[in-house]
Amino acid sequence: MAKVPAEVVTHCPNPQCGKPIYADHFNSWCIECGEPLPEAVQAQIPHLRALKEKPSAPSPPVGSLSDRALLERLVRAQEEQSATLAAIRQHTGCIYAWVILSILLGALAVFMGPCSS
Repeated sequence: MAKVPAEVVTHCPNPQCGKPIYADHFNSWCIECGEPLPEAVQAQIPHLRALKEKPSAPSPPVGSLSDRALLERLVRAQEEQSATLAAIRQHTGCIYAWVILSILLGALAVFMGPCSS
């Protein structure tokens, strides 16, 4: 099924560009030249109008956590990350050991050649 072309709302405000701006445009700038679209043009584009009308999430109250609590969270996160990295390093070392052992056994098998009696 063919896509129906969107209605042209306006054209880029940059005189050197002039690219059509369609009703299904998702950016607040011209995708051809990067020129910001004026507020009046953004208000005509349904997606951009919906973004402006949507209420933003409330920000947490300033100072809701003390500096001490933030520092404790940071330390805990670093400890968890360190433990995870240590486990990864340990398993990576085991993998490298198996790869080296496999290469050595393969080389030994090649050099020994078939056993002939």
